[in-house]
Amino acid sequence: MFSQESWEAEARRLTLDAARIYDTFSADDVWDFGLTKHPTNSRELGKVLVRLRCEGMIEKIGQTHEGRRRSHGTPVGIWRLVRDQLVIS
Repeated sequence: MFSQESWEAEARRLTLDAARIYDTFSADDVWDFGLTKHPTNSRELGKVLVRLRCEGMIEKIGQTHEGRRRSHGTPVGIWRLVRDQLVIS
């Protein structure tokens, strides 16, 4: 059964994984890390990116129209990691 909370947690984890590996990344990189498609709204990943930006974890540094997925000319944001939240307990 689908859980919005678990999907968002997975999207957040994979976004931060992509941010740690690449100097810059896009939503395409997060999808390529294996994020499953949201069952009702493919734009939900954008909300996760904005939330991470508001938390100061990532920042948007530009955009491109050359995403690897079909974007119908919509700009694709380019992001970078600002602050890593890895906590070892």
